Amino acid sequence: MVEEALVDGRIDAGERLIKALDVAGFAVKAALWLYYPDMERWRLVIAPKAKMTDLVEAYLLIVRSLRDLDIPADVLDSAVVNLVQPDDQLLSGISMFRVEGNARVRLRQNWLNGVYLEDALVYRNAA
Repeated sequence: MVEEALVDGRIDAGERLIKALDVAGFAVKAALWLYYPDMERWRLVIAPKAKMTDLVEAYLLIVRSLRDLDIPADVLDSAVVNLVQPDDQLLSGISMFRVEGNARVRLRQNWLNGVYLEDALVYRNAA
């Protein structure tokens, strides 16, 4: 059962970050808020279109983008962002849902590709 609510402020901040990353040249293939029940925490999971070779540079771009967007740390902080490779097992599971543009898909209590999702809000999962 989800204990921590995903509030509108976090949802909007995540969307703003994704758009800022696109503008900065970090082409986002997939992005979603994912609830991890074992930690009782939400994480913003982001995957680029191309395989990352420099995670440090990618995280620095996220930190700079959050600072430039002036998003308060209590709303969205780089510590809650998980970067994953575009071939991540979770992403292959949500690939059946094509989500682009301003659409969002909420997935609750689903098994996808052997991964159980307690709760997730998908912003994007493009081919």
